Amino acid sequence: MLVKHFYLVFSSFLFLFSCDRAIKQDVRIYEQLIDKYTLDAVDLEHEQQDFTAIELENVKVLKQAIALVKASKKGELTEGVFLKQVNLLYDALQNPVISLSVKAWIYSYIGFYFYAENEYVQAAPYFIELSLLIENQLEELSLGKEDILLNTAFFFQTLEEYRLAQEYFSLILNLPLLEDTTAAKVYFNLGELAYRQVNFVKAKEYYLKSQGFALDTKDTLRYAKTLGGLGQIDMKEGRVKMGRELLEKDFVLSRQVGDVKNMMYSRLLLAQGLFENNQIDSAFTALEEAYAYAFKIGGEVGYEFEILSFLKQIAQLKKEDSLELYYSREVDKIAPIAKEKEGELAIQLVNGKLNYHKILWDLELKKAKVESLWYQRIVLFLVVSFLCLLLLGVYLFFKRRNKMQAFAYQTKLMHFELARIKSEDRLHKAENTLSAHQQFLSEKTTQIAQLEEELQALKKSSSTYLKHNTPAIQELLQSHLMTEENWDLFKLAFYKEQKQYVDYLQKHFADLTESNLRIVLLQKIGLSKEQIANLLGITSEAVRKANQRLKKKYGEKYHLL
Repeated sequence: MLVKHFYLVFSSFLFLFSCDRAIKQDVRIYEQLIDKYTLDAVDLEHEQQDFTAIELENVKVLKQAIALVKASKKGELTEGVFLKQVNLLYDALQNPVISLSVKAWIYSYIGFYFYAENEYVQAAPYFIELSLLIENQLEELSLGKEDILLNTAFFFQTLEEYRLAQEYFSLILNLPLLEDTTAAKVYFNLGELAYRQVNFVKAKEYYLKSQGFALDTKDTLRYAKTLGGLGQIDMKEGRVKMGRELLEKDFVLSRQVGDVKNMMYSRLLLAQGLFENNQIDSAFTALEEAYAYAFKIGGEVGYEFEILSFLKQIAQLKKEDSLELYYSREVDKIAPIAKEKEGELAIQLVNGKLNYHKILWDLELKKAKVESLWYQRIVLFLVVSFLCLLLLGVYLFFKRRNKMQAFAYQTKLMHFELARIKSEDRLHKAENTLSAHQQFLSEKTTQIAQLEEELQALKKSSSTYLKHNTPAIQELLQSHLMTEENWDLFKLAFYKEQKQYVDYLQKHFADLTESNLRIVLLQKIGLSKEQIANLLGITSEAVRKANQRLKKKYGEKYHLL
């Protein structure tokens, strides 16, 4: 509603901005020139053709826009010079004889160049102008209307302005003589928008429509991507077998057309779906394949970091220490680069959004200047609103960071709890043998040591969330200690398999207390003082002193224990 409001407020401003475009040029001339100029072989400076005065001005700005982007892509201009030339071009577009269609096309061309370079702040002014033109004068944008709508939709989709992106994608579907390849692309992106908004019914409908057009045009890659989209929906809704089959087909078709990036992405989607459905081993295998393709592509640092972190997490769950160590080292190697790039992209996105709203506010201000009595109030309102939005951005950033910390913390808790349950399950299935208890208690001591280490790290953490949730890991630590039930089962197994030793203890050390008996028996199966201390919830110093008291009490007989 905010954008709609601004569109209505500035409708009169836009009218003044474009009222001098009454002269109708034949856009086919410009379409032909664009096709020629965007080819590297064309010399932009020596194009010979007879133009009217008005056409000449339009051709001049078209050539200037295309030449600038070409020079920048080839590295012939520094960033400062390029931005200066772009600003001069923007000023040239204010010439009354410049066709509205030409102006819109150049906005789209320059804006999409910045967008492709992840320069969302620089791209925002151009797409804001296009958004306003689309809202109010779409019928007059006869030059490259399809590309203009597509580029603008992609920009707002990236900025997570899903309502606007969906609106512009839908407008493309209403264009006459729309090519099937474009329809397939649009429906696929509408499916992606619906999926991101957790509307799986609508997402499936769009994916299927895209699939139909992809089949008609024999667009194998687009068809493969729709299978991937449908597969991830099946995975989310628990239809694992069907989802896996679709994602496998996505991979096979991507391999046929040689699209390694989509091969990687299909394997990553498969791994995520399998992991969410508790098929850990299969998820691990799919992730290893995804990583191999990401490494082959090169430059996909974000994907490499995501996949390696996922592999490390699964290696931890599978208790494969060597793999966990390997992937931990790989994650540590790539983490600084990935975080730097992710941080830069996140800043660009946040700044792009702020710039997007700021431009809207600037347009509001231009109209407000006419109403001098309200000018100061509007300025104050805009400044306060901008600061509020900035604070909101900071708040959302820290909220997201806290969510990530919470997720990591909960994952660790689940890992520890799963390890405890597995150990206890193995013990119950082993028919209460002493060797099973030895393995069980050895695993327990390792888990307790890890929990103690994690608890110490939490105490040093500056995170309010982690400090607030310290009791959860303390409670989990308590659950790992030797319970009365565990002790009784262990003692029963020990008495059964070491009867001669037990009889000896009862005969010669009948006055042993229950607490001392625990220490004696645990030492007998080979546990160290530190391990015994972990299991009993006491310090290793307490175990040492207990042994000293036994030595003092029994003297020379102590070594017989």
